[in-house]
Amino acid sequence: VALSGGGEAEGELYLDDGDSTMHSKGHYASFRIVYNQNSELSCARSGGEGASPAHTIERVVVYGLSKEPKSVTAKQGGADSPLEFTYDKGAQVLLVRKPNVSLKEEWKVVIA
Repeated sequence: VALSGGGEAEGELYLDDGDSTMHSKGHYASFRIVYNQNSELSCARSGGEGASPAHTIERVVVYGLSKEPKSVTAKQGGADSPLEFTYDKGAQVLLVRKPNVSLKEEWKVVIA
């Protein structure tokens, strides 16, 4: 996630089976990813047909984060999970490894 000068970002994640042409018939999944000024990174299904894939997010990288976080928490399905992270102050980069949030339902990562 690359933040704008205003500290926000928005984008899409697109997944399909990688082999067939079924994406042309709507068999894919797209997700809207938003980082807002409240330091929340959220992901929600935004398109495609069929079930959401069973993938989990392996890592989250936030570029342009000017303030070192004190904590990072994943929120999904009513559960809050504290996450391990590293922050490079010089590069202003936050790295969160293994947040283990699933694409099967909406999730948030809150940076405090």
